[in-house]
Amino acid sequence: MPNSLLFRRSMVLFANFLLIILAYYQVKSASRALLLEYGGSGLFPYAWILSAFTLLGLIGIYHRIVASVPRVAVVLGSLLIFALLLCVFRFLTPSFNATSAIAFYVVVDICSVILVEQFWSLTNSISTANQGRSSFWFVGTGGLVGGLLGGILASELVDGQYLAPADLLYVCAAVLIVTFVLNSFMWLRGMYDEVPNEQNLVAADGGWRALAGNPYLLLIAALLCLSQLAQPLVEYQFLSAVEQTSTSLEDRTVYLARL
Repeated sequence: MPNSLLFRRSMVLFANFLLIILAYYQVKSASRALLLEYGGSGLFPYAWILSAFTLLGLIGIYHRIVASVPRVAVVLGSLLIFALLLCVFRFLTPSFNATSAIAFYVVVDICSVILVEQFWSLTNSISTANQGRSSFWFVGTGGLVGGLLGGILASELVDGQYLAPADLLYVCAAVLIVTFVLNSFMWLRGMYDEVPNEQNLVAADGGWRALAGNPYLLLIAALLCLSQLAQPLVEYQFLSAVEQTSTSLEDRTVYLARL
């Protein structure tokens, strides 16, 4: 691939990943604040456990779909489904209770995991090993920028009283629609043409054998497992502190978004 084409595709992938993380940070703070509002921090461990088991149940279904449907079609479908779910939850927010707050938390967590996994899986499938080594660092930076901008945007929209915390669901849905349009453009322009599997930076069919045979992948897997064990404990302690020091849904949303 010519360097100019690789640069253009890297820029578009950078923007794509930025939008995905920006969208997530519109509803991450809202999902936590709504959970505190309608159920309290004591519900967080149950929400996290339900989210983990839901993801485990969806993994097998998701991989069967990817095996039979073009990867880009799965990405586009996922963006539309999550945008629709967010609009449905926004419609239901006036009648929210502990159960719906937990359900919303689970949907937000699943949305973040699936969309990020889809992005990197698709990016890997359309990149050779050399292209990945030269561009993935830049593409990944889009997520860092998206997280920063997403938190700032969410906090300013609520703190400036332009939107209520629940309205951030509409903002997230709108960003996902923009991401859908961007992905459709890339697909139509041929930027999502997959390369042979053996040329990818990470072979898609390596599975557990590739993991077991690479000490670096094993170390990364161990670090990820430890982080997934530590993260909910730390977040539970943190949300308990936020619950005790702030009583307003708006104040909690703004604080969580800024942090």
